[in-house]
Amino acid sequence: MLDDFTFSTLPDEDSPWHTPVVQLKDIHALIERIYDACFVVIAWLVGARVSEILGLEAGCIEQHVGPDGQEITYLHGRIYKMATGDGGKPHRWIAPEPVVLVIDVLERLSAPIRKKLGTSNL
Repeated sequence: MLDDFTFSTLPDEDSPWHTPVVQLKDIHALIERIYDACFVVIAWLVGARVSEILGLEAGCIEQHVGPDGQEITYLHGRIYKMATGDGGKPHRWIAPEPVVLVIDVLERLSAPIRKKLGTSNL
């Protein structure tokens, strides 16, 4: 399946954005950039601190129906600033659609390692 993979070309561009991946270290570098991009999206759109983002776990997206019947999506995690104890304090941030999407990416990307390590951390 990976033998058939190619990077796509963006509209109005002559060549793909990335040369073909031929070494495992290149894949690791690309995966790290995906994690970086997900981190930036969460930090930018939710406003969570570094420790709060790094503490997120699989299944942290919650859907709730508000009093007006509107569905609200939350990112559930923990805040550590001014919290007593090491575990932080449970907290929810409103999660716009791009955050929901990057959490899905992080969950799928981290699934094999989470299973191997027996952890739920993203």
